[in-house]
Amino acid sequence: MPDATGSLTFEYESNFYTLFMTTHGWVVADLLQYLDDVYAAEDPRIPILKLLGYTMTISRNAPPRTAHHWIEIDVEGRVLATNSEVVRKAVQREAPAADDPFHKALLDRIYATLDRLDFTVELS
Repeated sequence: MPDATGSLTFEYESNFYTLFMTTHGWVVADLLQYLDDVYAAEDPRIPILKLLGYTMTISRNAPPRTAHHWIEIDVEGRVLATNSEVVRKAVQREAPAADDPFHKALLDRIYATLDRLDFTVELS
């Protein structure tokens, strides 16, 4: 998975905030544990900007789903759409494979965060 790409997109107020990773793309799933910060904030844009850093793009159009691990979050609708194997394993409560570069604790944190925030997850 080190060569896998990843993207994480937040849709909020008709804008798409996207982080794209050219390597270790599975790490975008690890960032889901910080969704609480987005929903606890008075203005969700601030934690989104902090979470994605200065390497993101902001546009009026959704980015193409070209990454090996892409995640799109509709902030207002609480819907997460993804093709990420990491997120799939988390929501289906599967253990990581022996060769996966992540641990069960990450999957548990992702599951707990999505469950606590009452997210609908759409797996592609």
